[in-house]
Amino acid sequence: MIGLELTLVNIVHLENVVINGFNGDGIEIFDVGAVFVKDSIVRNCAAGTAIYAGRTSSGTTIVSIDGARLEGNGYALVADSGTRLTVRNTAASRNATGFWFRSAGAFGPRWQRSRT
Repeated sequence: MIGLELTLVNIVHLENVVINGFNGDGIEIFDVGAVFVKDSIVRNCAAGTAIYAGRTSSGTTIVSIDGARLEGNGYALVADSGTRLTVRNTAASRNATGFWFRSAGAFGPRWQRSRT
């Protein structure tokens, strides 16, 4: 079971959200224009990823994560092809794997971080 699945939407803002204890991904992002996660917690999604971002079509998904805590998940964060990612002031702890940037196509994810 997925905590929050975002598919085929333009812009989503998630602020002060707690997602806890799902068997799948906490936040799953596919083919979205932009997602902004601020001051939120995704924890104890042990069989999944706290935040997964990827595309099933051409284009770019912009993901901005600021002030988040990703705790006790299978993966803290997975960014796949077509994702432009910015992570700021975010902590990842007690996850089986931290951040994973992978490329399923010709162009891998682009990312930047600051004070993470």
